[in-house]
Parts: sequence; C-alpha cells; structure tokens
Amino acid sequence: MDFLVRAGKAIDRAHRIVGILVLVLIVETVALMYLKSENSRILAEYNYIKDRVNVYVVPGSTAGNYSPSQGDMLLRDFAMHVAHSLNTYTHANFKSQYNEIRKFFEASFLEENADPNFQKEIQRVENDNSAKIFLPEDKTLTVTNVKTKSGKKLKKVTVEGIFKTILRGTPIDELPVRLTILIDDVPTNATNPFGYQVVGYSEKKINKTEKE
Repeated sequence: MDFLVRAGKAIDRAHRIVGILVLVLIVETVALMYLKSENSRILAEYNYIKDRVNVYVVPGSTAGNYSPSQGDMLLRDFAMHVAHSLNTYTHANFKSQYNEIRKFFEASFLEENADPNFQKEIQRVENDNSAKIFLPEDKTLTVTNVKTKSGKKLKKVTVEGIFKTILRGTPIDELPVRLTILIDDVPTNATNPFGYQVVGYSEKKINKTEKE
C-alpha cells in the first residue's frame, strides 16, 4: 500500500514538472515568434521606404543616391525594438531575447559593456523569477545627430518611459527612466538587413517632472 502511495506521489510530481516545462516552452516560443515577427515588420517597412517612397529632385543638386526622410521611421522602430528587447521580458525568455538582439550590437560595445552587464542581469532575473515591462512615452522619443571624439557621426535616440518590475507575479516597483541608444549606419548584410548597429546604450533614472 505504501508503495502505491509513493508511486502516486511520484507520478503527480512528474506531471507538475512536465506542466511547468511545457509552460516555459510555450512562453519561449511566443517570445521567439514575436521577435521574428518584429524583425520581419521592420524589414518590410525598410523595403517599402526604399522601393516605394517618391524621389524629389532638388534643382542644382549633385547627381547621386538620396535616402528619403522617412528613413527616420525605420530608425525609430529599430531603436524601440532594441529598447523593448532589453527591457520587456520574463525570467523564461530574457536570455533568448538578448541573444537575438545582441546580433545588432557593435563588437567592442558588446564585449566591453553589453555582454558583461546584461549577462549579470539575466542571471539575476532568472534567480529571482522576475519580469520587467518598459512602457515608453512615444512623444518623448527624439533623434539627434552627434559626433564622437574621433569625429564619427552617430544617431542618438532618446526615449522616456516607465520600468515596471514584477516579482513572482506581483508588481513591486515603477521607475521613471530615460533610455539613450547610440546607433551607427552600417552596410546591410544577411545577418543585419536593417543597416543599423547599436554602439552605445544607457539608462538614467529621472524625476517625472524632469525635462531633457
């Protein structure tokens, strides 16, 4: 009789473990599908801008190839995709999301900054079983041209919003932040069809009344 009781408990425990593994697999699958869908959407928008936007000829201008101003739409979408990939996640999908988005990070930034910091954050999130959501305020998103000390031209994208942290299903914190993403233009290729590369990223806690 004791054997049957122990066997029953073992079967119940096995069923619970299988259920948890299936749930984790579903969450990770949904996250990967979202990332692939988002990449496809950005690429489709890029192709639309490149192939269909009207070309305006400026009298007296030098002949050559000109990018339409609507290209900023693609840049903004790319920046927001980076922001959400790094800041909207669960403990089950954060690692896979980061591995997907890091493909668009410049090598030295990845080695010296992104990987060391985000690998630690991934470990903490997995240990805590926590999750985070980034709620951006779209009206605060700005794109400016900047130069590095060496004279290299970059795009600086800034956006403000709220970090909401969830621990084991319970919201525990709301933090107003400003994200800054430095982006460089790069040639498109098979692994980066967007022509953008992240060379810098930072987060700053702000007061709700603080202005840029």
